[in-house]
Amino acid sequence: MTARLRGLADGRRPGSVADRFRQRRFVRFRELVDALPRPVRILDVGGTTVFWERVGYAGHDGVEIVLLNLMEQPAPHGNMTSTVGDAADLTAFGDDAFDVVVSNCVLNLVRPEDK
Repeated sequence: MTARLRGLADGRRPGSVADRFRQRRFVRFRELVDALPRPVRILDVGGTTVFWERVGYAGHDGVEIVLLNLMEQPAPHGNMTSTVGDAADLTAFGDDAFDVVVSNCVLNLVRPEDK
């Protein structure tokens, strides 16, 4: 029984409960972004190309995606760029530089010196 429950929650398994919830979130996200005038600029803090391939915006005309991470990330699609930076300091970007900011995979880590 436990293995069956784990399988239902496995987001990597197509058709799992977790996968179905993720797909619903993707549909809602696309509805919101598709309603915006083009071009749309998106900053993805801690993002990956895989996320945008799943959402359906990888290589999509009219949508520019900037991946911001502590280390360079692959950005093989023409509408993506990868930028090295820290989510705690977004001053490199001007006010209103992006239409949408996404943070799907950022972990909140507290450094000892911040305590």
